Amino acid sequence: MNKGVRQLKVYILMLILLVGTVSADYFLDEITEHNSLENSWMQKIKYNSHSMEPTMNGGDTAILKEVGGALILGAIYVITPPEEYNTGIDIAHRFVGCVDLDCEKLIFKGDNNLLADQYVVTRDMIKAKVIGVIYRR
Repeated sequence: MNKGVRQLKVYILMLILLVGTVSADYFLDEITEHNSLENSWMQKIKYNSHSMEPTMNGGDTAILKEVGGALILGAIYVITPPEEYNTGIDIAHRFVGCVDLDCEKLIFKGDNNLLADQYVVTRDMIKAKVIGVIYRR
């Protein structure tokens, strides 16, 4: 295959990926434009931290879903930290374990952090589950 054809294929693939990303973002805007977590099945937020790198990076868009049923070990959830750690911004961290046998006290950790969060999370502090990520361009 000559170099010109190979380059053309690369350009076409890049265009398809770009259009797909833009279309997905537009589609999510349309679905979530007038919805909140209280009355919809899904929403999206911009993620602005480095604690979940490389899974999620600052500027990425996290796709969220209401939490229903049992929590999944290893899944990423949006939580509101306790008052003494709360900066007014909910955080997205991975569910890594339980403190007690009933799993009423939960442990979360950012993928890019060496240690688990310094506080215990309860179920009422969990706001949503991250079900996908649209990486920034």
